[in-house]
Amino acid sequence: MKINSVKKEHFQSRPFLIMALVALILSAYSFALQDHFKTMDDVGSIIQNEWIKDATYLGDIFKSSYFGRNSYYRPLVSVSYMLEYHFFGLDAFYYYLDNIFIHIASCVILFFVIRRLFRRQMLAFGVALLFAIHPVQWEAITNISGRAILLCGFFIIKSFHFFVISEKKPRSYFTAIIFFCTALLSKESAAMFPLILLSYQFFVREELSLKKKILPLIPFFAMDLIYVIIRRLLGITHFFYWNSPQESLLGFLTFLRSLITHLRLLVFPVDLQFDRSRDLFMSFLNGEVLLTLTVFILAMAAIFKLRKRIPPLALFFLSWFLIEFIPVCQLIFSIGVQPGRISTAEHFLYVASIGIFVLMALLWEKIERVNENKKFVSPKLLKWVVAAFYLFLFITTIQQNIYASNEIAMFERSLQLSPQNARIRNSLAFSYAKLGDFAEAEKHFRATLSVVPNDGWAIIGLGKSLVDQGKFWEGIQVYERINNAGGLGHVHEGNLKAAYRLLLQEYEAMLQQGRDDYLIYYSLGIIYSKLDRIQEAAAAYQKSIERKPDFKNSVFNLASLLEATGDLKKAVIYYEKVLALDKETDDRDVYVCRRLAAIYAGLGNQRKAEAYSREAGAE
Repeated sequence: MKINSVKKEHFQSRPFLIMALVALILSAYSFALQDHFKTMDDVGSIIQNEWIKDATYLGDIFKSSYFGRNSYYRPLVSVSYMLEYHFFGLDAFYYYLDNIFIHIASCVILFFVIRRLFRRQMLAFGVALLFAIHPVQWEAITNISGRAILLCGFFIIKSFHFFVISEKKPRSYFTAIIFFCTALLSKESAAMFPLILLSYQFFVREELSLKKKILPLIPFFAMDLIYVIIRRLLGITHFFYWNSPQESLLGFLTFLRSLITHLRLLVFPVDLQFDRSRDLFMSFLNGEVLLTLTVFILAMAAIFKLRKRIPPLALFFLSWFLIEFIPVCQLIFSIGVQPGRISTAEHFLYVASIGIFVLMALLWEKIERVNENKKFVSPKLLKWVVAAFYLFLFITTIQQNIYASNEIAMFERSLQLSPQNARIRNSLAFSYAKLGDFAEAEKHFRATLSVVPNDGWAIIGLGKSLVDQGKFWEGIQVYERINNAGGLGHVHEGNLKAAYRLLLQEYEAMLQQGRDDYLIYYSLGIIYSKLDRIQEAAAAYQKSIERKPDFKNSVFNLASLLEATGDLKKAVIYYEKVLALDKETDDRDVYVCRRLAAIYAGLGNQRKAEAYSREAGAE
């Protein structure tokens, strides 16, 4: 008996439990280490981000928005990438490894937090283990772009840890404030943390007076205010607002429905997917809306009725879960992925899940106590049930990591579950393009545009995939469909000019091969014009006319070019040639007559100006 007792004490000791957490996390997430940079966020924030590659840009990082969209302010995330780039360059292995290490640190701290609050080591281990290996965390950990979530989570848990400790060690209070500030500099959702502390003060520290509950929270709310002021001073204030209160309310109801799915995923994590989203409810009379409201009303009524029987810490952790979802509740801002579809990403659960994991552990303790009194089943059976549940979570996490280690497999699996998600399909298309399979990329970009016709990334991606297949004119036509590329303007302009240059090389190569064709020179004239190489464009049109004097398109384009450059006398000659080439008038002839009328009027020849004006009117 003594040997068994010693073994049990060893396996339940704090060092062993911590080592077990670390070993299980490394085992579950080691598959991610073999992956490369994969998402579009990786490209923008790491691969093509020149600021992280030079320490002289450190100050600029703290003065600029993340991704350059004036929506996010996450300087510490970029600083973490800067440190990784300094030591490891663009070796993705270390970026993934750091994600895993941050998650390990968060799990260990969480273990100490729960142990301190409940004074029960195995309960703390159970909660920390759920947080450590639950597959719902896969999106944040196995994608480098999840760094913002992981850093914010680590700093929030650490800040809460020091805040709890400060009850006995007042000096820890200031450390808690510092960690909260670092959380704010990692992700915007950290701004909700003072509300979590407020909930803790009221639910858990009931013995304190109102003044003693509120006073310690003032610096945390003040940090929120300072954070908002800093963002305003830096101009990082862009948010997506709903068009009307009705849309906002429908967005919130859609969020409530997604919350039910999130709760189900925490208990039964199947159909996990990258960048989960949901169709926006379009009517208040939708049956699913009414069912969702019924579920939440009944849940709120039950909690209110049983509130005196629910332990204060349980109520606090329930509030933790709900407060963490405020930034993505869709009530104030639209967190969308495309028109008519909101984001319900699984990484929203990373910090929020702690609240539910604590409730799950408390509920299981309650079941064990009731069973101990009532003898429904063998206590060993319950232990096997718990072990089987943890094994299921562990295996599912490994499975998700295997998917995540191959970006195409990850995106394709998510598309099977959510075929209308344009953002995932675009990511899949870019993945195929990166591998050189441009035809497959084209197929997926076209599929995106069939769902979201004005998707900027899909249009630009389609144009690029066509150009990369050698379909230059078709790709250029796709690019030229975009009137205003918005935040993608630099990408659009760069791709379009690159397409022109590639096409230019093709035609110049044809000429070098001896293909002295008027159509080649005509095409060169168009491309030179688009690249603002005016003299070369005029020469190309002239050579096209020399080879085929009656080719009306070259004559017209040269006339327009000469007029645009101010050579009006030559422009008149070629405009009049356009009219002389074809007696059958068309819309272009009418335009030519109007231009001739305007030019002659400017040159002071009123007789010809009136003649061409009448001719334009007659035609």
